[in-house]
Amino acid sequence: MKRLIFILIILMLTLNFIAFASESRVNSLAVPSTLVDDNFGMVLEPWYVNSTNNFVDFEPITAPLSFYALAKYTIPTPIEKLNLGVIINYPYNELSYIPNIATGVPAGFLTANTTPLSAFTLTDYSRDRIDVLLGLNKILAITFLKPYLGIGYAGDFSVTTTSNEVSGIETITEESISQLKIILGSTVDLGFIDISPTIKVYLPSAVNSVSNLSTNVQNYVNYRYHTLLSSFNFSVDVPLKLKLDGDKTYIKGFVNFFNYYLPSAQITKKDLNGNGNFGDPGDEDTQITNNYGVSSYSILASYNTYILNNILILLGTGYSSTTSSREIYARGVANATETNDNDYKRYTTEAIIPIFVSTEIPFTDWLTFRVGVAGNPLEITYSYTKNGKDGQATVNILSSSSLLSSFMIGFSVKPIKGLSLDWVLNNNFINNVFINGRLPWIISGNNLFDNVSSKFSIEWVF
Repeated sequence: MKRLIFILIILMLTLNFIAFASESRVNSLAVPSTLVDDNFGMVLEPWYVNSTNNFVDFEPITAPLSFYALAKYTIPTPIEKLNLGVIINYPYNELSYIPNIATGVPAGFLTANTTPLSAFTLTDYSRDRIDVLLGLNKILAITFLKPYLGIGYAGDFSVTTTSNEVSGIETITEESISQLKIILGSTVDLGFIDISPTIKVYLPSAVNSVSNLSTNVQNYVNYRYHTLLSSFNFSVDVPLKLKLDGDKTYIKGFVNFFNYYLPSAQITKKDLNGNGNFGDPGDEDTQITNNYGVSSYSILASYNTYILNNILILLGTGYSSTTSSREIYARGVANATETNDNDYKRYTTEAIIPIFVSTEIPFTDWLTFRVGVAGNPLEITYSYTKNGKDGQATVNILSSSSLLSSFMIGFSVKPIKGLSLDWVLNNNFINNVFINGRLPWIISGNNLFDNVSSKFSIEWVF
């Protein structure tokens, strides 16, 4: 009875104070998911579709449509066992780069009366998605190869139409962001080491446009069309697991290269009197090219060992570098006499050396405690900026250090076999209770403790 009451109290606390959800166990260890064995890893490492367990992970949060879930199930066939994995509604983080093609134009870059870039207003494009993975634990007699492939899609769009009967103008506004993803890879199982090279291909698209149609002026032209040009992007991931003592002691490694280049162009044409001449006052014939890109690579490794009563000790480090680039060009004529002819370039590189220290302690067969600490002993930022054809280039280099960038605490409750309820304590709760020694909200009633849990997940392994 005491155990049941304790579980109910914990559930009431977590369910009442849920914010945004993510991989609760991995987050509470303050370590990238690629450095810890967890079923959640399937969202980034497709080889998990060939894992031995069947499982369902669910992340409930306050917004009804913002949950995500993933599941894996093995289907027996007459030849081989087919592994099926499905991921629903987990964000495509790379899609967050697409709205950058509508930003970054410096003040004074465009001449007067030039139509500027319009921001994307879509907010749910990265979560309206689904991935489907298929895998085999072997290919006939070749048992050390475990191939997998997958396809994913995410997208959102909006189209609105307004009409003005007095002016005779009908305005059509369109926005869309989407992406098709293709996955191909295989695990090479050599017994003492597993290597799972994976190639992911990204095919994004985006449109942000406004078209005005007139019933009063013949040959009337007035539109702005901003589109993401054809873009072929990819990433190469190589996770590995070196077994020093079976599953008791092992080294996890992860090497990644990611390239995401987004060329875009906005064309604006205004021929308000319909005479075919874009040089009249009020007319416009301009093009703004805004090319944005991100490339990164990382090398991460962790030493994982279980001691005493299955206590996990994890020590990790690595190196990661990310470069973002932006090139903007403006051409054309606006308001008869003013001509756009300008360019802007900016490149920024950030390099980080992270460290991770984590532990996971099972107090009983139904209660587990986790704590993780992460820091960045070295951070270097390099930036290059050149504004205008005749402008002077500016170079900045900044270095810093953050020995404690993240301190996380989490718990797991297993009320029945196979079912796990995981959550991560909110940083406000940690700072005020564990660090500053104040009484928690449930005792003091202090409003600072309204958020006990920051992440919450449910997992069923069968």
